[in-house]
Amino acid sequence: MPVRRGQQTPAGRSGLPFGSFTRQQATVSSLLTTTDADEVAFAVVQDRGRRLRVIAATGTTLLGGPRSVVDLVTDPEPPVAGAIRSGGIVVELARSTPSSVRAYAPVFEGDRVAGVIAIAFARSTEPTDAELSVLEGTADRVGIGLERARLFRAERTAHAAADRAKSRVERLQAATAELAKGLSQRDVTRAVLREAVRAVRAHGGALALPSDDDRLELVATEGIAERFGNDDGEPMHLPITSPSAIASAYRDGSPVIVPDHADWVARFPAGALLFDGIANSQFSVPILAQGRPIGALGLYFRDERRPTEVDVRLVTSLTEQAAIALERARLMERERAAAERTRQLQAVTAALAKAATERDVGRVLSDHARRVGAIDATVDLRGTREIGATGADLPPGWDHDDDSTGVVELSLVEDDVDIGVLSVRLPAPRSPTEEERQLWTDIGRQAAQALVRTRLYADLQRSRQRLARLQQVTSALSAARTPAEVATEVLDRGLPALGAATGWLYVVDEHDDALTLIRPDGSSDTQGRVELTAAVPVADVVRTQGSVLLPSADEARQRYPAMFGTGEPVPRGERAWAWLPLRVGSHVVGGMGLSFATERSFDGQERWALETLADQVAQALERSRSYAAEHRIAAVLQESLLPSALRNVGPARVAARYLPAATEASVGGDWFEMLDLPGERLAVSVGDVVGSGIGAAAAMGQIRSAVRVLALAGKHPMELLETMDAFAESVDGAPMSTAVCAELDTRTGRITYACAGHPPPLVVGPSGARFLEGGRRPPLSMPPANAAVSDASDHLEPGETLVLYTDGLIERRGEAVDEGLRRLAEVATQLADRGPDALAERIVSQLLPDGAADDAAVLCVRYEPVTAATTVPDFVIHLPAAAEELAALRSAIRGWSMRAAIPADVMEEIVLAIGEACANAIEHAYRDRPGDLTVELKLRSSDEVQAEIRDDGQWRDEGLASTRGRGMTLMRELMDTVDVRPSASGTTVVMRRRVEASQSGPRDGKNTPPRGR
Repeated sequence: MPVRRGQQTPAGRSGLPFGSFTRQQATVSSLLTTTDADEVAFAVVQDRGRRLRVIAATGTTLLGGPRSVVDLVTDPEPPVAGAIRSGGIVVELARSTPSSVRAYAPVFEGDRVAGVIAIAFARSTEPTDAELSVLEGTADRVGIGLERARLFRAERTAHAAADRAKSRVERLQAATAELAKGLSQRDVTRAVLREAVRAVRAHGGALALPSDDDRLELVATEGIAERFGNDDGEPMHLPITSPSAIASAYRDGSPVIVPDHADWVARFPAGALLFDGIANSQFSVPILAQGRPIGALGLYFRDERRPTEVDVRLVTSLTEQAAIALERARLMERERAAAERTRQLQAVTAALAKAATERDVGRVLSDHARRVGAIDATVDLRGTREIGATGADLPPGWDHDDDSTGVVELSLVEDDVDIGVLSVRLPAPRSPTEEERQLWTDIGRQAAQALVRTRLYADLQRSRQRLARLQQVTSALSAARTPAEVATEVLDRGLPALGAATGWLYVVDEHDDALTLIRPDGSSDTQGRVELTAAVPVADVVRTQGSVLLPSADEARQRYPAMFGTGEPVPRGERAWAWLPLRVGSHVVGGMGLSFATERSFDGQERWALETLADQVAQALERSRSYAAEHRIAAVLQESLLPSALRNVGPARVAARYLPAATEASVGGDWFEMLDLPGERLAVSVGDVVGSGIGAAAAMGQIRSAVRVLALAGKHPMELLETMDAFAESVDGAPMSTAVCAELDTRTGRITYACAGHPPPLVVGPSGARFLEGGRRPPLSMPPANAAVSDASDHLEPGETLVLYTDGLIERRGEAVDEGLRRLAEVATQLADRGPDALAERIVSQLLPDGAADDAAVLCVRYEPVTAATTVPDFVIHLPAAAEELAALRSAIRGWSMRAAIPADVMEEIVLAIGEACANAIEHAYRDRPGDLTVELKLRSSDEVQAEIRDDGQWRDEGLASTRGRGMTLMRELMDTVDVRPSASGTTVVMRRRVEASQSGPRDGKNTPPRGR
């Protein structure tokens, strides 16, 4: 078997593409023509030299037809195999009939055999050199073509690889740009996963980041979301230690490749079960930041696939970019979270700064909690009360409650003082994030400061209110004239000012070393008397001049067992007590007690308030004592300087009131006078001497005496005043005095009057009120410019009243006199049906309720021609059983007595007896509850007055026994008969007093003293 060439490189697999068959078939046909051969074939080496595949052939005897395969392994010695192994032309002489010769020439692609060209001649002689040369040249040309084709394929492959590399780079650049856009971790994770799935043509993927509870949270999924979600829509969480590829990649910090389903089942069976029917291979890559894992990326394939190194590098590059983007996103999120936390904290701080109360603080916290997704936020104040819903009392620091609704709580501390607990209710039983903890911690600090501020503000407001109320109490106490008025102000104003429920006021009775309870109505009670030696708080504070504060009932029982018997309940509504001495300098004038409905701490401010009130009460009591002494002095002077008696003259009934100035010991220059003149005439005068004090009183006495003398001398009003001009010039303090004189004819009702600089008289009756403006001249000592001035006259109708008064009754500082006159007329009109005594009393009390800045006098003359006494209707009145109602009752009875023409002395005795009976009923019939009284008077046909006083209360035995005491004795002395009739429905007192026949008709009464104020 001759060989034309020497040994060559063993054949390899040819890269000749099957698409070149047509071109190779043309080459074979050309060789057949050139050599006159009978058959030509061309085959390429495949399967690393183990097989030949025929590419082109003109027959089927050489190597077989086109597409045939020659197995060189099972038949290793044929000539074609020798050509391939030797790398030279091999000639074969066939021994068959007919004879033929064959030649095999190797085709080189570079330095390796890529194929074989075979040629056959139907003869027995070997091919000529020319034929072999043609064969060899053809093989060379085919080889060159193959080489060019290989180079072209290589170039094309290189281009394709370059294109793929470019595409990967562009994809990586695009992914990097996409990641750069991600402003949040959510955006970054989604972009990374999406680009990774596209880059390696995966069917799905997942990206996991670590959470705060040592788990991996699948924050992003692609194509497999249904396998990685919970029923509530929340992402799946995997323990970091879980046997899964993605968790393993995170833990180990290196890629994990699972090329087929069997490997998946063997290594990660739980994951294989989870992905059964969805994926059969996967690989996971860690996301590293500075060498530490911050997440992991998993990619999943439906087919079994092992990723190429290029795929792994590409995905690794993506995760490196993802790590940078995630860190950047985390920083940005932290910055945004910090900015948002700062904004929220500023908003909450601003709202808390406006909170004025603890409830406002709770409302701000609750509103903020709902804005940030929590259910609620409440504050439980330690030792006080809760703001909002229930909150737990926990030790300092955060705590987490695992109930169905998560509750996290934080102690609120300010200046080492534990204020309370802030409770935040979350919508799920979870721990708050670090950002949430930090925000609520900061808010808690602000809330603690706000609560401290609100408490300080509340204390300040309470102090201001307490101070304002104490100022009101002080102002009211300064006007109190009697101990009873002091007690009234303490109970009405002092108790609310200090938040007290009940109060007691005791004064020292220096005559028998005891304390007497003061009642607002001025009455006394033997049960309110306390010996100074008694073991009770009020006696202790007076003896020791120190306060006794009892903050609780237990302490009260311990210190004063006499107050509460062992095991007995404390009085209803009383839980704490404060007793204080009432001191004026070093002198103790009494003691004050207050009770409170709740236990008290009696802190510094409250002690100060209590002591301040006690000081003011002590001073008020001392002033009331001084006022009482001054009042007694003034009463003596007044009795000596004013008329000793006023009396009725026929149908004219007269009453007067004098009110001294509050600061001048009741000594002033106002005066009044009444004279019974011949001819059934009545002269009345009222005047005002300028100034006050002893000098004014002396001048007033002389002027009044002069007026009296001139009136008795027959001087008419204007003539009398003219005569007084010269007299006033001669008396110190008398010049510029004012006066009004009037003369009433009781038979006709005609009035003659004149005024010397004095306010005009007022007439009031059923038809209204009118001022008498005539008969005017200047004050005394100032003769009128017109010498022709004379008296003025008017007429009183039955039932009308003439009212004379001084300017102290109507003048007010900073107010026009006309306003005072209007006020007088309005009050008098409302009381026009009253008798003169009641009218004078009410005018003074309503126009001067707080006393007079200047002394004042008023004189009332009611003209009321009287019918027969038997025609007077019965007197019936219903009134509350209260001591303050008795004054009005007495006035009403006097009015009825006047109409009945009962003598004044008899009337006063009847009034006094009825007053005693009413006082007994008030004291004994209604001890523990309010009630009513009914008073009825009848003038019997036998000229006998019958009085009935009825109550519907129940007298105790000691009350009935008291009817034998001083009050009953006085009633029996004043009345002819007194009969007490107790029954189940109440008690009736029936009293009778006979009026002598000579007194039964209209008549003048005996003189009665004026009722001073």
